Amino acid sequence: MYDFEFRQITLMQQIIEDFKIGCISLNIFVQKTEALISAIDRDEFSDLTDPIVLDLEVINAALLDEGRAPTDEENQSISNAVSNLRNILSGCVS
Repeated sequence: MYDFEFRQITLMQQIIEDFKIGCISLNIFVQKTEALISAIDRDEFSDLTDPIVLDLEVINAALLDEGRAPTDEENQSISNAVSNLRNILSGCVS
């Protein structure tokens, strides 16, 4: 892994932590995660992360369009997606 990619992954891990403790919104989390994934520009990485981010985008769009907080089911989906993303990132730096 290149230093640049390692920095992007490290930033994504920090964004996950910021999101989990409530420092950033789901909308900001999705935007920053998409940007960092795009910066890495590796098909293998995108193949793993894109479906996760797409799930988050769908939930985020619904919340923004409807101007509401997430349901319990959506919160669980968000939590699962963030956990899956964290696991992928952990595998990249180990």
